[in-house]
Amino acid sequence: MQKEKNDFEKVAKDVNIFLPKDKYYYDVSDIMKIRQCKEKAAYIIIKNLNKELETKGFLTYKGRVSIKYYHERYNI
Repeated sequence: MQKEKNDFEKVAKDVNIFLPKDKYYYDVSDIMKIRQCKEKAAYIIIKNLNKELETKGFLTYKGRVSIKYYHERYNI
């Protein structure tokens, strides 16, 4: 768990954003900051990632995507 938190802190610094250490999901505003895209594009990214997770049998939340899965999927 500690290694994951350290990895998260490193990535957060790399993309020049500040996120609480106890946060497990990115929302639209986080995706917009990371990808430097518009709100609609961020929602599409989240929707597509959540579809992938649902096909794997994971529970997803509308408008949020797992930080761990986002980093895994985009090789961050």
